[in-house]
Amino acid sequence: MNSLYIELNLLERFGKSENAIIDDFIFKNELKWIPYNKFKNIEYLNEGGFGIIYKATWLNNN
Repeated sequence: MNSLYIELNLLERFGKSENAIIDDFIFKNELKWIPYNKFKNIEYLNEGGFGIIYKATWLNNN
């Protein structure tokens, strides 16, 4: 699975704003896939109806 697939899937799943400029901005700037190996100190916190929650330190946030 690549980041483009995930971004497109999220946009389709949650809908669009009906404003092409806003949708394009969100697509290009807000949704980023961060690979699991870019984190350290991964710690399980809890789980619930929306999934499992972890916290971690992002190794390189550039």
